Amino acid sequence: MVDTINIGLTTGALTITPDGNFVYVTSGFDDLVSVIRTTDNTVIQTIANSDQPFAVSITPEGSFAYVVNNFSDNVSVIRTSDNQIVDTIAVGDRPFSFGPFITAGPTGVASNVPTLSKWGLIALVASIGIIGFIALKRKSEVQS
Repeated sequence: MVDTINIGLTTGALTITPDGNFVYVTSGFDDLVSVIRTTDNTVIQTIANSDQPFAVSITPEGSFAYVVNNFSDNVSVIRTSDNQIVDTIAVGDRPFSFGPFITAGPTGVASNVPTLSKWGLIALVASIGIIGFIALKRKSEVQS
């Protein structure tokens, strides 16, 4: 063991800034997020947060930490330059996450999971329907 850092009653998750200089750790029962400087393993700041912060993830460029607050039904946005909560986003009933939930795309820019628009979904379903119709027609021709 290299070092032990006390941050509260329980830890939920941790994430490291892209430059490796800081670690953000959630402490759910304490409603806190601790910021640890990695050069000397010192807690440099403790941020009071919403009810039961659970997961934390850093944006690819390191500007913001997003904290999933399980009992508050929201996500806190922490600006990493001064460790201030700059926004709270309502997300619904009991949000939960394991591991990083923000990822960098191929160019280093945060990327979302691709989704289909309403028309894209209609086109996909229509394509599957046409392929199915052609397959059934060929099957009936083979059996004839």
